[in-house]
Amino acid sequence: MAYLSTENPSFVVSPLDYNKAGMYRQTNGAGGFQGQMNLDGIYSAVGIDLYNNTIAFNAAALQFATHSYTSRSNLHVGLGARAEFTNYENHNFNYSIGLNVMSNPAGRFLAGVSYKNEDLQVTPFENEVTVLSNVMSAQIGIAVARLSRRSNLSFSGIYKRGFEGEEKVRQFQTGLNFSSRKYMVGFGVRAWDNAHMGAFVRGYYIFRKFVIGYAGLASDQNRSLQQWNHEISLQYKF
Repeated sequence: MAYLSTENPSFVVSPLDYNKAGMYRQTNGAGGFQGQMNLDGIYSAVGIDLYNNTIAFNAAALQFATHSYTSRSNLHVGLGARAEFTNYENHNFNYSIGLNVMSNPAGRFLAGVSYKNEDLQVTPFENEVTVLSNVMSAQIGIAVARLSRRSNLSFSGIYKRGFEGEEKVRQFQTGLNFSSRKYMVGFGVRAWDNAHMGAFVRGYYIFRKFVIGYAGLASDQNRSLQQWNHEISLQYKF
C-alpha cells in the first residue's frame, strides 16, 4: 500500500515518487525497499524494488520511466516499464508497463493505466499467494476541495481486473484523504477478490526530508485493532 509506482511503473518519473528511497514492514511478515532516482538530462528515472516474505516469496524488480509534457495543456506525461524476478514456483519473471497523466503543477489530478502479465499477491490475513494473469489496472487521484491555504480534501482510487485460472477477479481500493503540508490522513474501502472486502486507514507525517507512514487494513472477520494488518513505512526524499 506504500508505493504507487509498484502498481504502475510510470509513476517512478512523476513528481510523486522520483528522487526518493523508502522501506516498509507489515505485521504479516512482509517487507521491502524501494528507491528511484531522476535522470534530469534525459527526462527519465530509474528505480529498484525489493520484496521479502519468508512465508510466500521474494522478488526484485527494475523500473524505468520517461517523462514529457503535452503541448497544449503542458501536463506531465509519464511512460514506464518494470521487470520483476521472483523465486515463486515457475513464475520467475514478470513484467508490466504503464502510462500516467498528471496536472502541472502537480496536485490537482492524476490518472494512470497499466498492464501486468502476472501479478503475484499475498492474500491479506491468510498469507496465501494469489497469481493473477493479464491484469489491467486504472489509477486516479483528484483534489476535491481546497479547505484552506494549506489543506486539501482529495479522492484516490485503484481498480484492477485479472484472471485466476479461468475466473475473472476484480479488485479495488478507494478513499478520501485530508492533507496539509506536513501530514495526511485518509480512510476508505478495499476489496482484494470477488468475495472479501475491508476498510483501511492510512496517514503520513513529513519531518524535514523524511516521510513516516502508517497503513492499516481490516476485514469482516478481523475487526479489532489487534487483528488488523499494519504497515509502517519510512521514506527519504533526496
